[in-house]
Amino acid sequence: MAAFDAPDSLNALELPIRVASEVGPGQICLVGAGEYLPAMRPVDAQLLTLTPAAREGRTPRVICLPTAAGTEGQRVVSRWMRMGIDHFTALGADAVALPIVDHRTAADAGHEATLAAADLVYLSGGKPPHLLDSLRDTSTWRGILTMLERGGVLAGCSAGAMIMGSHVPGLALTTTMRAGFGLVPGAMVMPHFDELFGRFAALATLRAPPGSYLLGIDGGTGLIIGTDGWRVLGVGRVVVDDGGARRELRAAARG
Repeated sequence: MAAFDAPDSLNALELPIRVASEVGPGQICLVGAGEYLPAMRPVDAQLLTLTPAAREGRTPRVICLPTAAGTEGQRVVSRWMRMGIDHFTALGADAVALPIVDHRTAADAGHEATLAAADLVYLSGGKPPHLLDSLRDTSTWRGILTMLERGGVLAGCSAGAMIMGSHVPGLALTTTMRAGFGLVPGAMVMPHFDELFGRFAALATLRAPPGSYLLGIDGGTGLIIGTDGWRVLGVGRVVVDDGGARRELRAAARG
């Protein structure tokens, strides 16, 4: 993991970033924006090296889920599926996409074993409330958790990243904050931090529940978190604000 080496001052940072016990030996990757675009190739290539397949010397099995865009019509869903397959195939993976677009399709019992056997599951962007409602208490989510228990990787971009925190802010930041899946305990994940959400960071921090913290992620940037710590990849920043000093982390930072 020499690619992630960083100065001692960064390694010594005491930050609240951690994963929940449900993640087991698996790893989470939170992406601010840019899924399946050329800028994300270096980040996603690194993710593939962290999969069980890489450790076992076989081709990684990647499953792309367009669920967050499930309300946007078949044309949009199909585009996300195609982009995911093309992106990860070009990186040398065995990539497929499942047409899981709502709670009914996510509850299909057949998806559990398929997702459990994956090496990497990628949740692309869209609407966070729809993604939460679609995946909660479903075979799809149980399959993802089993994949993590096997040491797999769960990556989420934009809405896909937001649902992994404990708290999910509304897009307007005036709507009620919802409970996320809590795979990153205490975190309120704010993607597109260099584009949109960064402008509302102070308001979001004021509205955050006690004990929570803001985790802002720029586009083209991924934050990988596992039981062995966290690391930043990509071209932008990860901003951490837990009510104290605001800290900005960039590529090669780890803790």
